[in-house]
Amino acid sequence: MQLKLNSPIYVGLVLFCLIMITGVGAAEKLDVSFVSQYNDLYNDNSINNALFTQGQDFSSHYGGSVYNVAVAGNYAYLGQGQDMLVIDITDSSNPSRAGRVTTPALVNGVAVSGNYAYIANGENGLVIVDITNKAIPTIKGNYSTDSANGVAVSGNYAYVADGYMGLMIVDVTNSDAPSFKGTRNTAGYSSSVILSGNYAYVADGADGLVIIDITNPEDPAITGTCDTSGNAEDVAISGNYTYVADGANGLVIIDTANPANPTITGDLSTGDTALGVAVSGNYAYVANNNGGLVVVNVANKASPTNAAVYTETAGYAYDVVISGNYAYTAFTRSGLTVVNITNPESPTTAGRYDASGYASGVAVSGNYAYIAYGYMGLTIVDISNKEALNRAGSYITTGYARDVAVAGNYAYIADDTYGLVIVDVTNKASPTPKGNYNTLGRSWGVTVIDNYAYIADGANGLVIVNVANPNSPTLVGSCDTPGNAETVANSRKLCICSGW
Repeated sequence: MQLKLNSPIYVGLVLFCLIMITGVGAAEKLDVSFVSQYNDLYNDNSINNALFTQGQDFSSHYGGSVYNVAVAGNYAYLGQGQDMLVIDITDSSNPSRAGRVTTPALVNGVAVSGNYAYIANGENGLVIVDITNKAIPTIKGNYSTDSANGVAVSGNYAYVADGYMGLMIVDVTNSDAPSFKGTRNTAGYSSSVILSGNYAYVADGADGLVIIDITNPEDPAITGTCDTSGNAEDVAISGNYTYVADGANGLVIIDTANPANPTITGDLSTGDTALGVAVSGNYAYVANNNGGLVVVNVANKASPTNAAVYTETAGYAYDVVISGNYAYTAFTRSGLTVVNITNPESPTTAGRYDASGYASGVAVSGNYAYIAYGYMGLTIVDISNKEALNRAGSYITTGYARDVAVAGNYAYIADDTYGLVIVDVTNKASPTPKGNYNTLGRSWGVTVIDNYAYIADGANGLVIVNVANPNSPTLVGSCDTPGNAETVANSRKLCICSGW
């Protein structure tokens, strides 16, 4: 399953509000004035990752959204950004992290076989990780492909759904030095693959399902195809039927008893975007993006029906696997949710592993990093050991935490439609709310100097709030900018906001 992150953005930079500090300190109500603005189009070719262009070494990081999951025995393997997390699920009510390994690119898919995890690692290709010691998973080998989105393993071969390059077969007999075995280009964009017998079933984007004969790994051949109406994202097999998560088209059921002539038997709209699918018995479980986990009764292949919808977990459902009576679901920013499906028509939460994703702002003070984590609010991370970051505490805000600034014992959070939220972080393990100021716009960015918080308040421009009393912040002044104020910086005499 591929994570798609690219979208055109129009960015403007607004320079405004010449502010004299003496005036701020003395005035009951502050007068601010617009100075100038600069607009330019976003060009992703002109932006470099400073972490790698300035000769610095990557040490460690924390958090990120979870987009895929694999389960083997008592462990779940999660793709969280560039990390593969190993989660102990022995106690389904309390999953805990056993280990982690960081890869060079996004973890788009994971397959487990024996003592190895095989990672579809985007532009980095196939990565093989030794998971003998769950606490210290270790990268063994790598085989470069074009765009590894999904992976399946059988015997000595790994089968990689490789984007526009179709299916790539890699010999993994030597885990330290995997080698090319064969390839078969498809007409679409391969995002997922599953194996059954002598065939590989590939979710091929706009070209639907592609069935490839892998009897001869050196020369795989396309046996049959079935063009679905949507965008085939994921695929599962049960008996003579193949189930396709077909994007906006929902769930599609295909009779593949004859691989040379696959035919659509039935389909069901899931109400959102079907991104992942797993099947157990008479039920299909669909990771349905913003629509949560959808349970579909597929006893009648020609007329599947909606049996239940699980939406107790915040986030976008991206992937799902079934093991026993549990559906392990990747819920992006909320991490892994273990759903009890003993009664498929009444799924319930069994346990969660909170991976806290969608970090949009960070501030560092002393040995702690303070992260604005969207709907997960504020997360505090102990960074005293840069190679082993640990969460110290958290506070869930009412809104969507977009940015954070820290001054003294307080964290100041730009909480979207809920304005400025002030949290006492004296006790890192148990931060507590102090006060808030609800702005007229949507608070996107915040910076604090002395007793003043400067807030980029979306369409409402710049808002300045006196925070001398954290329990009762008060408005000092505001400045309406031409565009949407989303970030803010302050050099005591000049306030800079950026937006569009």
